[in-house]
Amino acid sequence: MKLSFRYYKTKTLIVTILALAFGVDLGFEVIRAYLYQGGEFVLRAPTNTAIIASLLVWYDKYLWKYQVLDKLVRVPNLNGRYTGYIEYERNGEKNRMDTVVEVIQTASKIQINTYFHSESHENTYSKSLVEDIRAENGHYAIYFFYFNSGTNINDYLDCHEGANKLKVLMNGNKPRKLTGNYFTNRQEQTRGKIEVNFQSTDLKHEF
Repeated sequence: MKLSFRYYKTKTLIVTILALAFGVDLGFEVIRAYLYQGGEFVLRAPTNTAIIASLLVWYDKYLWKYQVLDKLVRVPNLNGRYTGYIEYERNGEKNRMDTVVEVIQTASKIQINTYFHSESHENTYSKSLVEDIRAENGHYAIYFFYFNSGTNINDYLDCHEGANKLKVLMNGNKPRKLTGNYFTNRQEQTRGKIEVNFQSTDLKHEF
């Protein structure tokens, strides 16, 4: 698993790694009788590195989600399924479509999948390609570019890319709502707004 440490607090991370190195080394001293062979410790330095790397991988994927262990990360945990709608204008007419946003996040990266439900056409979805979380004016915002392959049965929705900016509204340390705007590079360019409310941490990977 690749770790970027993008959303980590740099100074806190360095102190933590040094503390882990000291703790692992101290652990080897405690059990040296079991690792000592001919005056040398068996693979001591590589083992230290492997243990610290494994702990960081577990932290990045799982442990950071727990409130007591989230002090290394500077962004909130937004993992979950959000339901709501988009509003947009097409051919001079305003439209509204049921929408689901699913956020898949580790301590160092985030991905946003968006699913759209249409009563008269097939459902579609978009997948984020480039993402960023920023602190802005007392709240967090998600910026991302996405790709949508369009509809397969007809040409109602052509293949396109687009961009979103979503404001994150929190309830304490829990996400409550994502709201913002988007635009596309479709043949007939569209833009609109999106609003979705947090439902649960269970992901369905579909509408």
